[in-house]
Amino acid sequence: MTKRANQEERERREREEAEAERQSELAARVAEQLQEQLQADAQKHLIAKEMQYKAARRRAQSDATEVPSIGDTLTESFPIEVEFRDIRFNAVKMFHPRKERLGVTYLADPLCDDVHATLPLEVHTIEFSSDYYVSSQGKRKLAQLEAEIQRLMKVHHPNLLSVLAVKLLFPHIGPPRLAILSEQRPALTLQDVLEDCDSLREDRAADYLAQILSALNAVHSSDLVHRGLDTTCIFLATRENKSHTKLVKVGKVGYHARLKDLHKSNPFSSGSPLVNDEYPIPDPWLSKEVLDSPLSYTRGRDIHSIGVVFLQMLHGQGVMYKFSDPREALQAASVSPTLQVTGLNMLSSSRKSQVSCLSLLADLASISLTLPTRTNTPSILVTGPGTPIGNGNHYGTSPEKDYFRVPPSTRQASRWKEDWEELELLGRGAFGSVVKARNRIDSRIYAVKKIRLRTDQSDTKIFREVNALSRLSHRFVVRYYTTWVETVEVVTSGPSSSSDTASNSGTEDNMTSVPHSFERREKSDPFSIDLSELDDYGGSGSRSSFPSIHFTRSDVKDEKDEDDDDSDDGFAHLFTSEYTDDEDVKPPPVLPRILYIQMEFVERQTLKERVAEGLSEEEAWRLFNQILEALVHMGSMGILHRDVKLTNIFIDGNGDCKVGDFGLATSSLAAVDPSDLSPQMTHSDSELTLEVGTKLYIAPEVLSRRKGPRNHNKADMYSLGIVFFEMNYPFSTGAERIAVIEDLRKPGVYLPRDWEAHRTRQKEIISWLLRHDPAKRPSALELSQSSLLPPRVEDEYFKEALRMISAPESTHYQTLLSVLFKRPASQASQTRNLLYDLEADIPDHANLNTIVEDKLRGIFRLHGAVDMEPPLLAPLANPEENESWATFIDRHGDVVFLPNQALIPFAKLAARNGVKRIKRFHIMNTYRPNAVPGHPKVVKAAILDIITPDMKNGMVAAGAELILLLSDCLRSFPNLAQSYDIHISHSRIVELALSRVPDDLRPSVMDIMNQSKSSLSQKRAALLKKGLLRSTADELEIFAEIDEDIDGLLIKLERTSPSLLTIMRPAVEEIKQSIQLAASAGFSGTIYFRPLMWAAHHEHFNDGIRLEVIRRTRRQDVLAAAGRSVNPSFYLISDDLQAGCRYDKLITKYSAAKPKSDPICAFAIQIAFDKITVALAAFQSTSVKALIKEQQSFGFWSPRRCDVYVMSYQPGYLQDRLEVAALLWQNNISADIMYDATLAEAENESHVDLCAREGIL
Repeated sequence: MTKRANQEERERREREEAEAERQSELAARVAEQLQEQLQADAQKHLIAKEMQYKAARRRAQSDATEVPSIGDTLTESFPIEVEFRDIRFNAVKMFHPRKERLGVTYLADPLCDDVHATLPLEVHTIEFSSDYYVSSQGKRKLAQLEAEIQRLMKVHHPNLLSVLAVKLLFPHIGPPRLAILSEQRPALTLQDVLEDCDSLREDRAADYLAQILSALNAVHSSDLVHRGLDTTCIFLATRENKSHTKLVKVGKVGYHARLKDLHKSNPFSSGSPLVNDEYPIPDPWLSKEVLDSPLSYTRGRDIHSIGVVFLQMLHGQGVMYKFSDPREALQAASVSPTLQVTGLNMLSSSRKSQVSCLSLLADLASISLTLPTRTNTPSILVTGPGTPIGNGNHYGTSPEKDYFRVPPSTRQASRWKEDWEELELLGRGAFGSVVKARNRIDSRIYAVKKIRLRTDQSDTKIFREVNALSRLSHRFVVRYYTTWVETVEVVTSGPSSSSDTASNSGTEDNMTSVPHSFERREKSDPFSIDLSELDDYGGSGSRSSFPSIHFTRSDVKDEKDEDDDDSDDGFAHLFTSEYTDDEDVKPPPVLPRILYIQMEFVERQTLKERVAEGLSEEEAWRLFNQILEALVHMGSMGILHRDVKLTNIFIDGNGDCKVGDFGLATSSLAAVDPSDLSPQMTHSDSELTLEVGTKLYIAPEVLSRRKGPRNHNKADMYSLGIVFFEMNYPFSTGAERIAVIEDLRKPGVYLPRDWEAHRTRQKEIISWLLRHDPAKRPSALELSQSSLLPPRVEDEYFKEALRMISAPESTHYQTLLSVLFKRPASQASQTRNLLYDLEADIPDHANLNTIVEDKLRGIFRLHGAVDMEPPLLAPLANPEENESWATFIDRHGDVVFLPNQALIPFAKLAARNGVKRIKRFHIMNTYRPNAVPGHPKVVKAAILDIITPDMKNGMVAAGAELILLLSDCLRSFPNLAQSYDIHISHSRIVELALSRVPDDLRPSVMDIMNQSKSSLSQKRAALLKKGLLRSTADELEIFAEIDEDIDGLLIKLERTSPSLLTIMRPAVEEIKQSIQLAASAGFSGTIYFRPLMWAAHHEHFNDGIRLEVIRRTRRQDVLAAAGRSVNPSFYLISDDLQAGCRYDKLITKYSAAKPKSDPICAFAIQIAFDKITVALAAFQSTSVKALIKEQQSFGFWSPRRCDVYVMSYQPGYLQDRLEVAALLWQNNISADIMYDATLAEAENESHVDLCAREGIL
């Protein structure tokens, strides 16, 4: 029993020991695992802490100013370490925020090891909450701003506020933000000082001027400019040695003005326009650079600003309003002559190209200043208008003298200055500068190109070409709205009181220098200063002027590159020599002219920037199709681009292309001033600007120097090939681009070896476009219809929807019309309303219309014609004729048109009423389609037609009467009979001549015969070269002659082709009979036989005589334009005054179908009404001058408002005047009465002169 109990006890103990050992091992393992877990957790904690710290640093660099923060103080860190006054730091704490015009400015202290460190620092922060600055364009401009500030950080000078660091942030959430760390600005500015005192002493002004020039020299030496130097950015600090003179600190260098310009062009936030609290600066105080382009900044502009600040120190802050211009202020300054010359060098635009900050500092160093107690010695006489300033400068003159000076003449208003506000300089190209501008009338943004025109060349070609661009209206073409030319006026600020006054005039406009006129010094003036001595004082070197040489501008704003195109400016005679030659007077300057082109402004990027970002194959096809559509539209208008390249194709906000920046034709460049052309654009990618286009894009035929005619019609397609290649092949470097494209331009069109094999369509199109032979190159229309282009799904959808909607039987058709006519007026529609109003301008000769109309009506009625007005509108039957008519859509969807000639409405009226016999006339407006939105072009015409059923004698009789009627018209108006001749032919003769020419050669033969500058022998040689038979060429040569002797021409024709004469004999006999009948009725004039009356060859007019009245001195022009004698477009290209022929087949065309109808004979004559009024106006302007001088009548042709004007010189007789006028009216005498309110006008103009001016005799 006991043994078993002991055994059990022993086993229990063993079990307990084993369990204790197991528990111990388990505890050890748990402890070990816990230790490992603790170590792992600690490691994770350290890693997380490190990551959190790094994330916080990244947020400090990107999103928030407050991270990291110390208490409630804001902090800002910068990406570089800053060292300022021996303290290194990369973060600052900010306090005392101050809201400024743009952004917020904080005072700042460095965050460094020394917690008590303090420095005079400030941080300027700007947020760009506008969506524009999130776009690629906005980001690019902000990056350029940051880069410029980084360059400014390297500029250090004791007189310059240091910029220490800059940080541009583009956070993922929130707007972009710019932070600029700089030296703290002193509290006192030069403006504050000048507001407390009127002026500074000469020595103090010279000292400040030297310090300002020293600071600006440091800026210019770093190839930077200040951009906005004035008294508000010149700070005055106390020197460390506590001296009486202040230390000048120049601030706001460069970036401040650039920020203002950015905000002006694209506001930083919505609803935060830039408030301009600065007083406007008068134009004479602006530098040439500002007048040239307010947004172009140069060193010369900075130096001019220093000159203005210098005058403000001498005369006070309001010097610009005390004196009319800097010249007058400089004259009135009581300073040493040397200091005056220094001011002259700063303010004279003709000397700025030779003046720098260093040369001005050298001039100042040579000045030995004296105490201000010296006698104020006047150096120049003040000649400006206005109230004289009592400064003791006018010795020997009356103090009231200035009150009686002639005021300056009123300047002509500048459309550019009054209606436009420049926002941003978009760039300078080969043909001038382009600015972003706001129109003050409609508040819309446009791009405006400014081109200086030659003064010695006609601008007709360039003006015509730009006007042609305004006809382009396509969604993928940059819209050209309008263009105008402004002649820069000459203004004078001084008097011309005597013959001894010498003047030197300049020009004053946005691209010119300020003009002035100066009074010559009296020879007895004891204070005259020798000009050569002052040149020695100036120390700026000599200068000369070469008027015949045109200098060019460069995009690089370097002083040595700035042109000296204004050799004479307002300061040229500021200092005059004591002895001058009165006979040595400069001729008046030729006024320059500026061409302004108003275009659509495309906000987004260029295609070059879009390609740099990367294009997918589908996107490249989409954009290429859009460019091709634009070129097709341009080709349909007969317009070449001449400068197709990536940078001239823009991408709008919708991602679509806009082709713009058209080049000018070589012939048009003669009108452009070379000073406004860039000789070359220095680019690494070989973009050297030549006459037109760019070297890598220009077609071989344009670059060819081969003499003779060259076809440039497909040059744009070659450039398109280069563009399309760049859209499909990315480049890594600019050098690679040049090498690859130069291989591509070779005749073999060598594509790179790594060209993607699946782009086979692109390869074929590129090879097709880059063929050197233009004849083998496709046109834009051919390429657009090629199977090489992939089908566009959206086009198929649109075409199908358009087919369904536009079908008249469709249920959607009336809905479409309803929406079309009920759509609300857009801003573009309001602009078009202005265009309609502009088209309503009345021509100068319109006041003669009534006289001409009455005279023509009298002639027509004399021949028994009745006035009959045809319907105005008619439905358009043939859609192919849409281009030649002014067409409209009515509410039922029918296309109707206004008549473009007077004959068609008459023919329709006769056909509708079944007229068999009538003689009628009407004077009406005809209308031409307008390529741009606006009123159709209106041309006034008079028409008379004769319809008779007499087919035996009617044709001859009607022909004779038309001859008599034409003769009456010529004799009824002065100078017409002496200037115009009557030509006659027959439709059968024209048809017979054309029948001798093969159908395939007929168009080219007609072109040759219409060449106005070629002689008959030259035309004959050209016909033979085309392959025409020699006998036919001989016949056409005879037909082309014009002679009053019909038989003489017939004899020549009989010798050449007797059989032809036999065929045309009946037509000749009809012409002779009509002439004989007209002679028997009293016609005694000369009629010229012109067999080839091409202008009358039309399907509507045949089987009868044709008549034309053409200008005698331009027969060849009429021959070139002949063939459309009753077509309205004929009057636009020839001097054909009147034309007539038989048109009964035209009536038959518009008649309803009948089983049988009696034949009729219809003749018509159409007269270009406006040509008569223009000729009459020319006669009036040359013939009545002597009559006016003798106070005689204006003559019979003067327009009369009425015959009698009833007036009196005392008020209260209105009833009496009305009774007299009523008596005149009762006796059929036209009269007008004067109202009492017009009595006051008698003081300004004689009523006799008023009546004479209004034609009241």
